[in-house]
Amino acid sequence: NCDFWLHIKSTRQPGYWTSIPLDKVGDGLDISDGIYEAAEVDHENGTEEDGTHYGKVLEAIEPILKRSTEYVKTTIDGITYTFTLSRCEEVLA
Repeated sequence: NCDFWLHIKSTRQPGYWTSIPLDKVGDGLDISDGIYEAAEVDHENGTEEDGTHYGKVLEAIEPILKRSTEYVKTTIDGITYTFTLSRCEEVLA
């Protein structure tokens, strides 16, 4: 169960959207481990938050996690990303 979805599309995987669940934490959103796959993280571009590709992706989506915007489009290391936020649908039992 989640509060929001972060939808990610990149030019490395044209035509495909990846959706990652986000949970509310305080006045922001908490990102899950699913961002590793969606952000094209691998041995080539690193997994540390130190200016590597993953760190740049985290920096790019920070306004979404802080709830100041619901849409970000940016190019990081030659890969164009589109990030959008949507609410998770409630499932009524």
